[in-house]
Amino acid sequence: MAAQLLLNAPHAVESTHATLSLLERLALRRAHPVSIIFNLIGTMWAFYFLWTQDGMMTVLVLVLSRILSTLSTLHANTEAISHTLWGKLTLLHLEPSNFILQLLGVFLGAFGLWFHDPLALLSAASVIVFGHAVGWGRVHASFSLLDGAGESSSGSPVSDSSRARP
Repeated sequence: MAAQLLLNAPHAVESTHATLSLLERLALRRAHPVSIIFNLIGTMWAFYFLWTQDGMMTVLVLVLSRILSTLSTLHANTEAISHTLWGKLTLLHLEPSNFILQLLGVFLGAFGLWFHDPLALLSAASVIVFGHAVGWGRVHASFSLLDGAGESSSGSPVSDSSRARP
């Protein structure tokens, strides 16, 4: 019932792709609200265990939270999720430069937590937030930071029909 309400909400938009790749399906499952909850809980505990320099428990809680989030979203309708504004924003994070910047930020953050280094933690947060800026040109050309951005993976501009409306 709640899922049906979400899909019929005004922010649901036309799909810009006929089929989803494995990477897109995995990203959309990871963006499912239930998955986010399991991952947030696991990440909070991982932060604590990194801070106390307990590597084994860090890995254990991260693996356990990923298993639980994966099992809870095995049957999620990723095609339907991809039609929502949330799904489209999730797919923006698959841009290689966005992904690399955010991954670098995660490693900096882990280093900062392990060694209690505030400069590394601030750098990690900055890199992760900057990573989110990459790809916004695909939402609308006016958000582009670079010339030629605002195009889809196929090289064509993002159409008005594929953009979410308030």
